[in-house]
Amino acid sequence: MPLMNKLMLFARSPQGRKLTQKAMRYAQSPEGRRKIADARQRMASRRKPLR
Repeated sequence: MPLMNKLMLFARSPQGRKLTQKAMRYAQSPEGRRKIADARQRMASRRKPLR
């Protein structure tokens, strides 16, 4: 079974839904928002400028 199918099945399971909700709550928390913003800045600074 391809990996994406396994991931989709897990995401639809009760345990997968629980982890998804936990991740969403963390992403909306002040600490999570700060870490996401920091990661975006790091990724943006790594991009090579277009010529």
